[in-house]
Amino acid sequence: MLTGSLFRRLIPPLVLVIALLTVVVTFVGRSKMNDALTDRARRRAVALSAVERDGILRLMRAGAHSDLQYVLEQIGRSPDIDVVRLVRPDGLVSSSSHPHETGSLLPGHVVQADGDGDLMRITARAEAPPSLVVHVVQPFRNTPECQECHREQGPVIAWLDIDVDVNEHAIGFATFTSLSAALGGLYLLAAVGILVPGLRRAALSPLKRLTDAMGLVRDGDLAVSVAPAGTREIDTVVSGFNRMVGDLKQARAVEEEARRNQMERVEQLAVVGELAAGLAHEVRNPLSGVKAVLDVLTRECEDESRKRVLKDASGELVRIDQILKELLQFARPKPPAIQPFGFNDLVRDAVALSFTGGVGQPRARCDLDETLPTAMGDAGQIRQVLVNLLINAQHAAMRGGEVVVSSGQGDGYIWCRVQDDGPGVPIDRAETIFKPFFTSKSRGTGLGLSISRRIMEMHGGRLVLDNPGMQAASFTFMLPSAPPAAS
Repeated sequence: MLTGSLFRRLIPPLVLVIALLTVVVTFVGRSKMNDALTDRARRRAVALSAVERDGILRLMRAGAHSDLQYVLEQIGRSPDIDVVRLVRPDGLVSSSSHPHETGSLLPGHVVQADGDGDLMRITARAEAPPSLVVHVVQPFRNTPECQECHREQGPVIAWLDIDVDVNEHAIGFATFTSLSAALGGLYLLAAVGILVPGLRRAALSPLKRLTDAMGLVRDGDLAVSVAPAGTREIDTVVSGFNRMVGDLKQARAVEEEARRNQMERVEQLAVVGELAAGLAHEVRNPLSGVKAVLDVLTRECEDESRKRVLKDASGELVRIDQILKELLQFARPKPPAIQPFGFNDLVRDAVALSFTGGVGQPRARCDLDETLPTAMGDAGQIRQVLVNLLINAQHAAMRGGEVVVSSGQGDGYIWCRVQDDGPGVPIDRAETIFKPFFTSKSRGTGLGLSISRRIMEMHGGRLVLDNPGMQAASFTFMLPSAPPAAS
């Protein structure tokens, strides 16, 4: 189903993208927050260590060495300080707010700097739980004021080592992380909650209505119409669908009208055919008697002028009889007697019969394929088609012109083409010339091409005009060739 398929293809990737963006934003915000909190804790620890260092330095310069341990313990009671200690250059703790550390060795807190012997280094390090601290080291330098007591010592007398508690920052950071994750999840749920119904309302529902309407059209209902969905892209598709249905409805109406007209025409032709057959049958018998009488009178008449009139009357009766024969053939076509025959031989006989070499008559030129297989059909009816085409070509050709008759084969068919050198057939008459009773001749019946096309269709072939609207009209008819076993 289109709705499910589009939902599965579109929604999961969008949800994944939103989730990834939420994770990235949360991670970046968490990283920035961590950097900000760490920097703030470091600066606060450095500032605090500098203040405490100055206070201890004043105390030592005042000679109150015995009060040093007490002062460190008091400083260590501050909620921001985890521990404060004085460390000798060799790493031995001389005093500490945690008395049990006094006399212990902490070499890792003091690192000798390269080059000038300056041992001061301030570092910031977050240690593992249970407490998070920033470790800051401040040096007590051996200044001239201190050399009275520490004359033999190096450039650094001792180190003030302060571990500043940053658990408050850690708690704030954890809270920020939790809030970021919660907000990210809330954003994701909100996006999905807004996106899915919005997509369903804006795209999936209109597309489902469209597919339902397409199903109705497939079942033959062309009265359907899909309402616009309100979005430009979907409405473009809906408008195209409605136009297509309208065009189909109009085409079906035209097709139905053409089918009705065709049925009416078939019925009319059937009625006309029955009437023509009956009329021709009833007229030909008395017509034959009248012609016999005229022939007798013509033989007995001695007056040449009257004899000429009688001959003309007899000739008109012959013409009427030919028209009646064509009417009978059109109304009641004779089924072809399908038999194998030599196609090129039939063509030569038809050309010899049609071209007598009279004065001004066009000449015929045959261009036949001598490798043709045996043809299958009623040789008499095929000869009738070919003679009709040859006579039409003679009438259309230029005086003293040429009619070319050619033959060939292809795809199980044998074809024959008759081409004159006349003015051709206009495009608007390309199909009209095959309709019954249409003729451009003063003495024609208009049934020749119609009968010829029907004969070819009864043979399983066809008769066409190759080049409507061009000079030198070319007519081609095709009929099946015999199977190889019958050749």
